[in-house]
Amino acid sequence: MIIEHGTVVVVADGGAAVIYRNRGHEGVARLEKVEALDPKHSSFTRDEGTGRPGRTHTAGGGRTSMEGPDYHDQAEQEFARHLASYLDQLLGPHTHGVEAKKLVLFASPRFLGMIRAAYSARVRTALKAEIAKDLLAAPTARIEHALRELDHA
Repeated sequence: MIIEHGTVVVVADGGAAVIYRNRGHEGVARLEKVEALDPKHSSFTRDEGTGRPGRTHTAGGGRTSMEGPDYHDQAEQEFARHLASYLDQLLGPHTHGVEAKKLVLFASPRFLGMIRAAYSARVRTALKAEIAKDLLAAPTARIEHALRELDHA
């Protein structure tokens, strides 16, 4: 059984996350929203770029341009590190009145790849499932349904 009473369920994408705790019993998901994390990083590369990309000479004597930094990607990676650190704290003793032992994470495949590198040992131990679905904008009932599907799979 993946979803037990007190399991922390996190639904995230590259720019925001919603944290739920299961208040249901015996494999029944009844999610209660605990917190929303939204750093409001609205930085776009086109807005923050300062000028033309640099140029370099190639071995054949030609010139080529270099790609500039992708600020949006950098912000997503920073958010992934922040969320992983926050989850480590959340899984510590008695956060929000209940000690969490289990964690389920819903996120896009791309964001899952970013956040995995930042997991602490405590998060890795508590993590019972990573589901490659972007359900951040989904209603709570849809997330609960996805959790029931996990238990029956």
